[in-house]
Amino acid sequence: MIITVLFISTQVFSQDLDKGYASTFGWGTAAVAQEKAPEFARYEPALFHFRDGKFYITAGENMDLHSRFLVKGGKTYGQHMAALKKSTGKKPQH
Repeated sequence: MIITVLFISTQVFSQDLDKGYASTFGWGTAAVAQEKAPEFARYEPALFHFRDGKFYITAGENMDLHSRFLVKGGKTYGQHMAALKKSTGKKPQH
């Protein structure tokens, strides 16, 4: 069981961010969708209502909002924090 979870976790974290995100939205932004959470390794343009540099979403109490933050280099926030901890030997404060 533990080996299976470890294998699956390794596969998820070894994936690269689909280049479609950065080429469409740029680095340092958030891609916002309502239908479902955007996948890390697969950019689906149909999920995003984006034009003229803006995301168009339906406002409402019962509406879902999902985002994919586009951190420089295509890594997740957690991957950047782990690299910082490794390079400094200390747990980063955030």
